[in-house]
Amino acid sequence: MTRITIPAGSALMFFCLALVIVFNSGDVQAVQPVDNMAIIIVSENAEASELGKAASFYGHLLNGGYCSDNVLFLTPSSVPGSDGTSNLSNIEDGFGSLVEDNETDKDVVIYISDHCGGCIDGAIFEFSNGTLNVSTIDGWIDDMTFDDLTFIIGGDRSGLAGPELEGDDRVIISSMGSDEMSTPDRFNITRGLESAWADFNNDGHISYIEAFISEKIRLLLEPQTPRLWA
Repeated sequence: MTRITIPAGSALMFFCLALVIVFNSGDVQAVQPVDNMAIIIVSENAEASELGKAASFYGHLLNGGYCSDNVLFLTPSSVPGSDGTSNLSNIEDGFGSLVEDNETDKDVVIYISDHCGGCIDGAIFEFSNGTLNVSTIDGWIDDMTFDDLTFIIGGDRSGLAGPELEGDDRVIISSMGSDEMSTPDRFNITRGLESAWADFNNDGHISYIEAFISEKIRLLLEPQTPRLWA
């Protein structure tokens, strides 16, 4: 997989980089077979807009062919379709299921919307009943078997987690840069996935990278700069 980190910069420079990424990433498709797996995690104290974006992404996966049994949706119980709250026990069990599945040709999508913080040991996610080191999640991913993995991180300071999660055979997308804070978070991956103009290579499908590009372009004048590690 081509490794490209997209920096902040002029619109023209970014557009040129976008073309390179699109035509080197046709294997990362948003439309997935039913045997692929996903986990969606939204913090208990998330803003209503973050809950809405997560629910939209959940619906997008189901409409795109994911089996509901293969999508773990950890959100407040008030959100339709919730499989339980985003406490540390449920999160660990969810990642454990991904680790235990030995199917090698599946694609995995991980979506986390949470306030990301930093400490002496690195970046952390802050959930309702405790914190979870990003390095712990990175270790769980190392133990997984998959064909492609896409990790989407949203919420204030989401970019802090990106550098620690970067690795081979992964696409890491954060809604803002590692040094940025923004509330509300204006990035919406589902909006990108469902924007007809985001099919930049005209293959009939919108990949996660194409969706990222469309959102980055949309947010050029906003106080946050979505980032991608691939």
